[in-house]
Amino acid sequence: MTTDRKDLTSDQPDGRDPASHISRAFTTVLRDLNKLNTFVRAAQYRSFTKAASELRTKPSVVSKRIKELWVQSAQPVHPWPRID
Repeated sequence: MTTDRKDLTSDQPDGRDPASHISRAFTTVLRDLNKLNTFVRAAQYRSFTKAASELRTKPSVVSKRIKELWVQSAQPVHPWPRID
C-alpha cells in the first residue's frame, strides 16, 4: 500500500500545511509591529535620522515603513504634527 506524500504533510484537502498559514500570519503581525515601533521612535526623536540610528537602520527605511503605515491605514500618518 502506497501513501501519497500530500497525506503525510497536511490535513488540508489541497495539501497545504496548516502551520504555514499561522507562520505567515505571525510574520505579518511582526512586520506591522515593526512599522509601529519605527513610527514611535520617529515621533519620540522627531527625526528619521535619529530614529534610524536607534533602530540600527537607514533613514530611508524609516521613511518607507511610515509610508507603508500611511497606505495601510488610508489616513495620513505623521510622526509629529506640523507647527506653523
